[in-house]
Amino acid sequence: GDGVISVGDMITYTLTATNTGTTTLTGVTVSDALLGVVAQATTPDTLLPGEMGTFTAMYTITQMDIDNGGVENTATTDATSPNGPVSDVSDSDNPADEDNDMDGDTTNDPTITPLTPNDDIELVKGGVYADTNGDGVVSVGDMITYTLTATNTGTTTLTGVTVSDALLGVVAQATTPDTLLPGEMGTFTAMYTITQMDIDNGEVENTATTDATSPNGPVSDVSDSDNPADEDNDMDGDTTNDPTITPLTPNDDIELVKGGVYADTNGDGVVSVGDMITYTLTATNTGTTTLTGVTVSDALLGVVAQATTPDTLLPGEMGTFTAMYTITQMDIDNGEVENTATTDATSPNGPVSDVSDSDNPADEDNDMDGDTTNDPTITPLATPGNVTGFVYIDFDGDGIYDPTVDMLFPTGTLVELTDGAGAVFTATVDAAGNWTATVPVGDYTVEVIETTLPAGYTLTTTGSNPESMVTVVAGATTTTVDDGYQGSGDVTGFVYEDVDGDGVYDPLVDMLFPAGTVVELTDEFGNVTITTVDALGNWIVTVPAGNYTVDVDESSLPAGYDLTTVGSDPEAFVVVSVGVTTTTISDGYMLLADNDGDGIPDVDDIDDDNDGILDVLEGGGDSDGDGIPDWFDQDSDNDGIPDNVEAQLTDGYINPSGVDADGNGLDDAYESTPGAGEGITPVNTDGSDNPDYLDEDSDNDGVPDSIEGFDFDNDGFADITPSGVDADMDGLDDAFDGDLGGYEDPNGLVVGVDPLTDLNNTDGMDDVDYRDTDDDNDMIVTGPDAIDEDNDNDGIPDYLDPDARAITIYNAVTPDGDMQNDFFLIQGIENFDNNVSIFNRWGVEVYNVDNYNNANRAFRGISEGRITIAQGNALPEGTYFYVIEYINDQNETKQLAGYLYINR
Repeated sequence: GDGVISVGDMITYTLTATNTGTTTLTGVTVSDALLGVVAQATTPDTLLPGEMGTFTAMYTITQMDIDNGGVENTATTDATSPNGPVSDVSDSDNPADEDNDMDGDTTNDPTITPLTPNDDIELVKGGVYADTNGDGVVSVGDMITYTLTATNTGTTTLTGVTVSDALLGVVAQATTPDTLLPGEMGTFTAMYTITQMDIDNGEVENTATTDATSPNGPVSDVSDSDNPADEDNDMDGDTTNDPTITPLTPNDDIELVKGGVYADTNGDGVVSVGDMITYTLTATNTGTTTLTGVTVSDALLGVVAQATTPDTLLPGEMGTFTAMYTITQMDIDNGEVENTATTDATSPNGPVSDVSDSDNPADEDNDMDGDTTNDPTITPLATPGNVTGFVYIDFDGDGIYDPTVDMLFPTGTLVELTDGAGAVFTATVDAAGNWTATVPVGDYTVEVIETTLPAGYTLTTTGSNPESMVTVVAGATTTTVDDGYQGSGDVTGFVYEDVDGDGVYDPLVDMLFPAGTVVELTDEFGNVTITTVDALGNWIVTVPAGNYTVDVDESSLPAGYDLTTVGSDPEAFVVVSVGVTTTTISDGYMLLADNDGDGIPDVDDIDDDNDGILDVLEGGGDSDGDGIPDWFDQDSDNDGIPDNVEAQLTDGYINPSGVDADGNGLDDAYESTPGAGEGITPVNTDGSDNPDYLDEDSDNDGVPDSIEGFDFDNDGFADITPSGVDADMDGLDDAFDGDLGGYEDPNGLVVGVDPLTDLNNTDGMDDVDYRDTDDDNDMIVTGPDAIDEDNDNDGIPDYLDPDARAITIYNAVTPDGDMQNDFFLIQGIENFDNNVSIFNRWGVEVYNVDNYNNANRAFRGISEGRITIAQGNALPEGTYFYVIEYINDQNETKQLAGYLYINR
């Protein structure tokens, strides 16, 4: 019902089949491909001659039908007669369709339903202003975003839709999309940069066109605005195709500022008739439109509508005019000159003007109108005042002038006084160090021009240069703070590692320390200046002139270094002159030897081998001949037992703590308090020859410590033997060394906590074997056996064998019943078949027994011989002789003979 042919509109088709014959037709049907109808029965479907059967169906119009301009349709009908089938192709009921198939036959023509096309397009254009720079006003460079929308307002499909816009420089630009079905829209967006001309015009007017192609030919349209306010803005009486106008709100404004600068024309230092004021009038375009014909007028100067330079101003531009005014006596009497000017100009929207404002902040609201703009420019004319000051050489740098110490500069030093307006006045310091300047009243900044001082001087007085807010009062003298300057010079030096210790730097041999070594310079007043050495070994510092002592802070060097250069540290009487660089003696440092690597040089280390025995006790001898002096040797007798262990008693052995809190090189475990420095007092077990740590046989039993200390299986041979290698050269063979990298393990590999358990201790009693004269506590003194070193041939030396099956004879008999020596003790005899005979000194046998056993067969001083006299009698005191025969474990007959003594 929209009055135009649209997709979805309908065509009602009526198919009428007529029996034009003379026989009855049955089964009458119709078929129509367009309608999707096949063999559809008519109503009715049996027709007598002349009767009609009908079928009606609806068809929905498509966009293709509209684009084609009509719908063409043909149907067929079929029926059965008594004589067989009959059929027909449809003819149109519209006379206009007569022979529309151009076959020269006016029957069976297709039915054509015409669809009148409507080809149309409409373009609408919208513009949106953007304050691109965000300044709140329309400015050159701000942007307008234009959106062009082309709409298919017809009924046919449009292709190749484009827009063109001269203002945007766009020609035949395809829209998105560029093929439009009826009612669809294609758009194109572009940016436009606002120009000064646009701002001056107060608006931007724009028109665009659109073009497209319909099935029936080209279509086009001139743009209309999307803003209702633009309706018929072209005044053509037509509300369509009106240009799009984006208004640009104008800001027409101008501002005049006036400044006046007084000039002492005759140079007398005071305000006089005939002195001049230079007025500069500056008109600024503070609006957004172009201003033309800019002029200024000033009654005081006699200026009327004077054009500025330039007199056409774009926004932000300035036009100026300068004129001179001659001061009168009235002005002087008034103490000031007050002046106001005006400016006029023309904008695109009409005239603009402004009353001048002063460029001096002091004139703010000087007209007392409560408004800080358009204030008159006032140039004060006042009686001047004097400013004076004093400049000197502050020799001691204390900031206070002392004529007995400090000095004066030669004449010629300049002082500048600058007022609030930037005007500069200059004074010269005289030979007495004083200066005076006569200047207009006001506030000044006073500054000594230090470039006019001799080179190398720096300010020492506080707040004096520059000195601000010096107020000059008319007719009065203002005294400034004294300006003291101290001369300075540079001091430089060189610090290096003197590898070869020759006191001379050689870059091929010597090296440099990392940056950061501290150097202290102390002047004659006790003031200290600190600087640091750089990575190249150099240091330089600027200090006040004078005499200095230069001292390298050796605590800032790596540990263990000692000075090799003569007179360089500290270096006294280093004279620093003004503006001169003084070079000190180079400071060379050599790394001192540190045998045990504890960070304490040997010259300061009281225990260089870290064994707890003071170097003064060990000395520089080489007891074991290994090429390492005893005070560097952790095993001075080379027996495998470290000096730290051998020098101490076994019972109460003190392990090294690894702590040296006082840094004297002695482990704190071996001094009563850190720093006491007692060390270990070496033990001498056998009381003869050397102390144990220098004695290869500490108990003097004939068996070396190197065997007794490490014979853990008691076979007479050491189970740990020297490797012959001492990788870290600490004097302790690597086989016994728990630290192959140095001196970190003074008690060695074998002794962990307690030498009583860690070293060999066969009987588990009293002391370890190397300090025990009876290692197995069998009452056989340790050492080579005069009878048989291994009496029972069990592979264990008798001195270590608690069951050695050896015979020991005790030749004193005191048969007095005190249970001590009451019989002749032959220890071990009971282990063998034997015979014991005893004779008096005349050879008479007084005792004889087989299998003597120290029990029921034991000689108790009673005559029990088988061939004796007076058997059973107690024998008298005196000397007797024994003969012992026994068969040993190798079935050999052995005989022992000697004497015994009976003492009653």
